[in-house]
Amino acid sequence: MMHLMRFDSEFAKILQFLRALIRGHTLLNATLSKPELSRARRDSTRVIFEILQLALGGTSKTQIIYRANLSHKLAERYVTFLLKKGLILRVVASNGQATHTLTEKGDGLLRLLREVEYQLEDLFLALPRQNQ
Repeated sequence: MMHLMRFDSEFAKILQFLRALIRGHTLLNATLSKPELSRARRDSTRVIFEILQLALGGTSKTQIIYRANLSHKLAERYVTFLLKKGLILRVVASNGQATHTLTEKGDGLLRLLREVEYQLEDLFLALPRQNQ
């Protein structure tokens, strides 16, 4: 029982952090209409998760666009947001090619998001299928 209470407390901290991250996400939400805004808030954590995973090994903006399946405009907003938050770092090589890499802060967030995904994995498997 004590272990469960500790887990609930840690999980609550993770959710609080994610909510704060999304609330501060005005850069992405500024130009979206209400239906898009609610969808963007639902999906933004997953997109951030995917970009952080790509940045773990170093990635270009083009790779982010293709691998995260984002438009150039949306990729630019996410990358700018993550740079401003100090979650990724832009490194320019001597040949002028820019690469985005994960910072220590970004690595911490990626670990938290992986834990959330792991903890919620059973939820999606247990949900009954709805008739469409």
